[in-house]
Amino acid sequence: MLNHNIVKRIDIFKGLSKENLAELMQWLQRIEVAPMELVFKEGSQPNGLYLLCSGQVAVVKSTAKGKIRLADLEAPSFFGEISLLINTRRSSTIRAQTKCLLGLLPLETFHQKIEEKNMTALLICVNLARLLGERLIYADKTIAELSSRMKRMKAGQDYRAMNI
Repeated sequence: MLNHNIVKRIDIFKGLSKENLAELMQWLQRIEVAPMELVFKEGSQPNGLYLLCSGQVAVVKSTAKGKIRLADLEAPSFFGEISLLINTRRSSTIRAQTKCLLGLLPLETFHQKIEEKNMTALLICVNLARLLGERLIYADKTIAELSSRMKRMKAGQDYRAMNI
């Protein structure tokens, strides 16, 4: 069984009542992952949202010049959330850096609960929309800053612009 106290600290479940959290706990599948083991590969079919209850994972993306590490996530956290909203292949690879305890909210279960107009699932959708909105605002700001640095570099105005 996953730890209820850890799950309730994950941002996507913010504001859920004790009853909502108890219901959610019934939907989750427990998964243990060894260090350096892949949780999922970029391009694979989605199977749901993962909760990182303990440990650390790396988010890795393939580019034309090779693989780059986008981020490291530490518990408590989550990943794979886009799969709850759209049926698209995984956009990155997730690799365990340490021994990890994960919870999987299966895609089929979540979609079934949404069709039933289940309040717990609907609250998770609201939280997901909030978090994605916050990320979009941050991404827009980062893109604007990088664009400005690139323009200064092209104009030769700021040799330090490379130090991101």
